[in-house]
Amino acid sequence: MEDESNIAAQIDEIEVMAAIYGDDWIVECEGSRKYVINIDKDIRLRVRLTDDYPSRAPPVYELDAVPLSGDQRLRLSNALNQDYLENMGQQILHVWVMSCKGFISDWMETRQTTEVVDSANEPKPQSQELPKSTTEDSSPDIFHDEPITDRKSTFQAHVAKVTSVSQVSQVMEKLLRNKKISGAAHNIQAYRILLSNGCIAQDCDDDGETSAGERVLHLLKIVDVTNVLVVVSRWWGGIKLGPDRFKHINNCARNALEKQHFISTSSKTSKKPHKKN
Repeated sequence: MEDESNIAAQIDEIEVMAAIYGDDWIVECEGSRKYVINIDKDIRLRVRLTDDYPSRAPPVYELDAVPLSGDQRLRLSNALNQDYLENMGQQILHVWVMSCKGFISDWMETRQTTEVVDSANEPKPQSQELPKSTTEDSSPDIFHDEPITDRKSTFQAHVAKVTSVSQVSQVMEKLLRNKKISGAAHNIQAYRILLSNGCIAQDCDDDGETSAGERVLHLLKIVDVTNVLVVVSRWWGGIKLGPDRFKHINNCARNALEKQHFISTSSKTSKKPHKKN
């Protein structure tokens, strides 16, 4: 029956949301199927899953967003309604959370830009000089490849040349300062570094996508590259991809390595022609 199918879909979605968002996913009332997702420190999305969701109707939702103006809340609500229309009949919670995060990120950047402009236009006392910054970002440069999308899930690889484990931490910190990247469902990483003693330091992190980090590290091993960190970000679109997700993660990583000349296109496995008798 349709209601039973909806309940089964809701149970599956709740498990996924809890796995992705951890402490930011709050069960407000399990019997009434009421949940809260922390979008930001002062912004929350409250939802109630009805018997008609997801087959016939969206969840009932409420935005708890005090910092936003009434007009901004209306714009965000319109965006969520549009998300549902584009994904009617499908699980929508993760899509809504990503839309909220993107809206809040844009809003914060606009606000910060306005504050910087206002501050720059303020007259400064002539008796004081602002100290010049003497610190520069010395972390390795990061290459961001073009993203690929399949069934509303998006994958993007980031590659950096690293020569020490400390640089791995620097690159990850720099990546996660980007709100879009930090908001990804998974940031899978793997690295291999050739040490001065001839040994290789290597490690990986699945970031919740089971075995994905190991697969990327295996790729680095079979193409025999060192002094590189690969991170693949995945933004989940609400539709399960099954094994295809690993294919996309691997392809993203390999394409980025090729574009940064860690490996060449000739290193791809190719079939040797048969010898003629």
